[in-house]
Amino acid sequence: MYQKYKKYLWGLLALFLVAGMAAYFLFFQSKNIHSTQSNRPFLYQFSLPSYLYAGSKLSIKLPENAPECQLLLNSSWGTWWLTPSKNEFVFPDSVMMQSGLLELNLFTNKNLIAEKQIFIRPLQPSEPLETFLGSKSITADAGEHWSMITAIPTDKFINPVKKNTPVQFDFYRPSGAIETYNIPTKNLVSYKKIYSQQKVGKTIVSVKAAKALGKEKELLEIPGYPTSFNIESDELYLFADARQYFKLKTSIIKDKFGNAVSDGTLVAINIKDTDGSERQLTSYTIGGIARLMIQNPIIAGTMQISAHIYGDVESNRLDIKFREAVRDFQVSYNKQTEELKVGPMIGSMGQYIADGAEVKVILSPGQKQLVVLVTDGYAKLNLKQEQKPIEKIIIKFAGIEKYINTQLEAKETNINDKRP
Repeated sequence: MYQKYKKYLWGLLALFLVAGMAAYFLFFQSKNIHSTQSNRPFLYQFSLPSYLYAGSKLSIKLPENAPECQLLLNSSWGTWWLTPSKNEFVFPDSVMMQSGLLELNLFTNKNLIAEKQIFIRPLQPSEPLETFLGSKSITADAGEHWSMITAIPTDKFINPVKKNTPVQFDFYRPSGAIETYNIPTKNLVSYKKIYSQQKVGKTIVSVKAAKALGKEKELLEIPGYPTSFNIESDELYLFADARQYFKLKTSIIKDKFGNAVSDGTLVAINIKDTDGSERQLTSYTIGGIARLMIQNPIIAGTMQISAHIYGDVESNRLDIKFREAVRDFQVSYNKQTEELKVGPMIGSMGQYIADGAEVKVILSPGQKQLVVLVTDGYAKLNLKQEQKPIEKIIIKFAGIEKYINTQLEAKETNINDKRP
C-alpha cells in the first residue's frame, strides 16, 4: 500500500515546500516595502507641481516622525543645500526667481531617498526691453549693406522669456515708409536685418514684446561713393594784383542715387598758377557743396583749376585769365639819403593800387631779399641800415622786374625799363 501511495506523498511534500517559500518571500518583501515607504514620507504624502512660475513661493513640510534630512537643489544657475527649519524646507526667493529645470534630491544619512524635478517658467517680458543695433550707420545703396536689430526679452527677474515669444519690429524709413515685422524668439533672442534703401536719412527703430517696450534706436543711412561733379567761379576781379580773392565752388556732389555726399567730404583742388607753379588746396563739403576762396595771382596769365575726390572722382577744368594789375611803375634811388622809392603804382582803372601790396626788393651782392608794402601808391625803403656795399638793387612786382646800379654818380636815378 505504501508503494501504491508513495508518488502522491512526494507530490504533496513538494507542494507544501513551494507554498512555504512563497509565503516567506511575500512576508519579508512586504516588510521591505513598508520600511522604504517609511523613509520616503513627503513625496508620497505631498504632491509637488511639475512646474511653477518664476517668483512663486515653495516649501515642503516633513512629517513629525521624519528622519533627519537634507535637500539638494540643482539648477542651471547653481547648487544649494537646504536644511529644514521646524521640519520644513523653505525654498529661497533667489532660487525661485530663476527660470529653468530645478532638481530636488532628498538625502538622509548620506543616502538618496527621494528625487523630484520642477520646471520654473519665466514670466511675461518686462520693461525696458533690451535691444541692440549694429552697425549704427550703413550706405544707402539699395540693399547692398545692412544692419541688424536684436532684442533679448526678459522677465522682471532677468530670465529669458519662453521660446517663440512674439517680438514686433517697426522701422520708419527715410523714404517715409513704415515697415512692421513679427519675429518670434529663438535661442533666447529675436532679430531682424535692416537692408539699406536708396534715400539717405535716419531709420527710426521701435521694438515691443507683449506689453514691454524698448528704447528708440536710430540707424543712419549715409550717401555712397560720389560721382563726377563740376566746379565754377564767381566774384571775379580778373587782375593779377595778389590782393583780391575769387570764390570757387563745386556743384552739388552726389552719389549714384542722387543723394548729396556727407558733410565733411574732402575735396582736393589742384591749381596751376600763372607763373607755372603748382599747388593743391583742400575744402570740405557742406550740403554737398565745397567752397574755397583763392587769391589772385601776382603775374598776369592763365590759372588752371581742377578738383578731385579720393583721387579718382574728377571735376571739369577751369581756365581763368588774369590781366596785369599794374602795367608799369617807376623806380628811383637817392644815393645821398639812400632812399629807394617805387611808384606810383597805378592800377588798371587809373587808381592807386590797394595798400599792402608787396614789392620784392633784392640787394646785390649777397642776394638779400626784402619785402616792402605799398602805402598810398608808393613803396619806400631806406637802405642806411643795410650792410655795405650795395652794388645793385632789383625790384620785382606784378611780373615786372627792374634794377638800379647804385654805383652811378647821379644823386637820383630813375629806372623805367621793364626788364634788366
